[in-house]
Amino acid sequence: VTTADGKQLDGQIIPAIWAHRAKFPSWRFVEREITNGTGGFAKFWTTDEPGRAEGWHGSEDAPLLIIVDEAKSVPEKIYEALDRCTFQSVGYISSPGLMEGRFFDAFSKHRDRYFSIQAGLADCPHISPQKIADIISQYGSETHPFVRSCLHGRFMDTSSDNYIFTVGDVQLLLE
Repeated sequence: VTTADGKQLDGQIIPAIWAHRAKFPSWRFVEREITNGTGGFAKFWTTDEPGRAEGWHGSEDAPLLIIVDEAKSVPEKIYEALDRCTFQSVGYISSPGLMEGRFFDAFSKHRDRYFSIQAGLADCPHISPQKIADIISQYGSETHPFVRSCLHGRFMDTSSDNYIFTVGDVQLLLE
């Protein structure tokens, strides 16, 4: 399991997994690693150096699953390093960001290579009506790209600091 930021790993992912360790009394949970005593393991790490992301190889008898959390924020050079690994499955997990990068590609031009799940407000009953109203108020409307991303699980065609034309504008011009 990797992510773009160590704080995410140490503050959310690992504590969420460790909360279930009583279900696995013979497993060993130490810092950023879990071992099951029979050769199976999970490692949790983050890096911005591609050479430190490659080198993992699974097989039919010992499958390798790579999970990339906050996938929209992981640089392409890290994805390229992971492509050098021999994994049997890969999962990208993230809220949607701009319509660019590996995570967006998994929902667009490479969608046929992935099983995609899109979550929005209907899937998140834990988000309070007040939080929803605050986000809409902050960004001015339900149609603002950030609101569509944050609340409805939609990729953004623009951000407030990164555009001249939106992706939608360019698509309309091309048509």
